[in-house]
Amino acid sequence: MTRKTVVLHGLGGMGKSSIALEYIFRYSHLYTAIFWVDVTSWTSLSRSARGIAEHIVAEGQLYENDASILGPLRDCLNPNGQISSDAAAELRVTTAVKEWLAAKHNEEWLLVLDNYDDVDAVEIRLLLPACDTGNVIITSRMSDPQILGKTVAVDEIDEVSGIRLLMKSANKEEFMPEGKHQSNPSRV
Repeated sequence: MTRKTVVLHGLGGMGKSSIALEYIFRYSHLYTAIFWVDVTSWTSLSRSARGIAEHIVAEGQLYENDASILGPLRDCLNPNGQISSDAAAELRVTTAVKEWLAAKHNEEWLLVLDNYDDVDAVEIRLLLPACDTGNVIITSRMSDPQILGKTVAVDEIDEVSGIRLLMKSANKEEFMPEGKHQSNPSRV
């Protein structure tokens, strides 16, 4: 399996995040886990990673006999079974989430990295695993984000065209019903 990465880029207010949200709404059933990460700054990325870790731990506690769900996050738990909240734990938690994403048989997740506008403010590779699994949508105002993945320029377009463009770029065209939205765009 090869990771699919799509970068939605364009000016602010063009609907990049809205397109990503619509994609999630329509195709969430294709993924085992979906996480939205604000990558405006290191602080927001760290806060989002902590939220992901807390979600994974909560899910893991539902399946107490399956230690593989928690995996690398076990080292980030305090004695009460919750994610450590001290400042030193920030990088440890982010690294543990990255390792969890790379875990064997954990391949169909979707990670949305929203507002990746300043490469100097945050290094998204701190969260992206080195493995080739999973799926990533990046929204960015950068004008030249090709090094991050397949790019889709978002200009002022109607909602139906935006969804069709994202589906095509994500190689998920087979899931887009043909012609259903042409006559009734309010169904989108």
